[in-house]
Amino acid sequence: MKKSLKLVFSTFSFIPLASIAMVACQKNHDGEDKENKKFREPREKAEQNKYVMQNSQTKTIANLYNTKLTDLFNQVKDNYRNYRQVYVPLKRNWDILSNKIKKLGLEQSIDANRDALMAFYNAWLSKDTEMMKENPFAVYLYKYTLIFQDVDAVLADTNLVFENNEFLKHLEVIDKRLRGIDITLGETQSSINAIWQFLKAHIFNKDKLTQWKSLQTINIEADKNSHSHSHAIINLTYEMGLWHEALQDKKSDGMPKLETQYNEAIKHVIDNIDHIEYKNNYDDVIKVLSINGAWSSKYNLVNLVFQNEAEAIMNQIKVILKEIARSQGLEDQIDLN
Repeated sequence: MKKSLKLVFSTFSFIPLASIAMVACQKNHDGEDKENKKFREPREKAEQNKYVMQNSQTKTIANLYNTKLTDLFNQVKDNYRNYRQVYVPLKRNWDILSNKIKKLGLEQSIDANRDALMAFYNAWLSKDTEMMKENPFAVYLYKYTLIFQDVDAVLADTNLVFENNEFLKHLEVIDKRLRGIDITLGETQSSINAIWQFLKAHIFNKDKLTQWKSLQTINIEADKNSHSHSHAIINLTYEMGLWHEALQDKKSDGMPKLETQYNEAIKHVIDNIDHIEYKNNYDDVIKVLSINGAWSSKYNLVNLVFQNEAEAIMNQIKVILKEIARSQGLEDQIDLN
């Protein structure tokens, strides 16, 4: 495997779901995007074609998974990739600015300078929503950086799940049962339920779609494994789109206040032993915030087309799973809600 320290966005490359591969993130350099990750090259074709279904029903499901669902998944990732290329400097530089202003504040030898810088930090950069409550724009900026982080982390996790061929493994169990191979009804029932839950957990869950009015109830500050929102890729990128729109909505009032208080605060940067450069980070934040936040032809995270296509594909798979369950006497023992 050829390695490179160069930014590679292969998370979003157009490859079959079963072949998507992921390895750990390696970037640590200040001012660079710490969410960028390296990924292993696609598997050999023989490995990709390892799971070959022989029953007509499982063949149909496998074909939907490897064609329509793959195409949709890649479209969603490409949509997010295009958005990320424009807006990730905001998340990155806001995080860096936060760390630098705090360090500079604590470094000041004169109390008045320290207090002024720490007051700005607490009001805008502290990552404590209670301390920032007088500045709603700061709260939205903070939560926006968190959803950015969440999407990147979940995409990496999702790639690993797809690499493990979980969907196809369960489909193969069903295929064997339908071909008369020694697979129990319990195993068949479990695999039918697992396929459906896989789609809801990683592609789209209509019942857990975040709404604008419920944004503030999402516990985005918690560990990602404790989040109350769905981590299905269409759900999560849609929610990020709502956070984007909320941030844009607060921008007209919030940005002037941010700029005024920042310019006042940095007058108190007197001691700077380590020659910390913070102005470029601030300038990059303002540069991105100054972009017209309207959706473009290259990216639209709240595009309902993705949800509609996912629902249509999943309904096709659901119909076949129900037919299979019925043929095995399991119709009342599966959960495809």
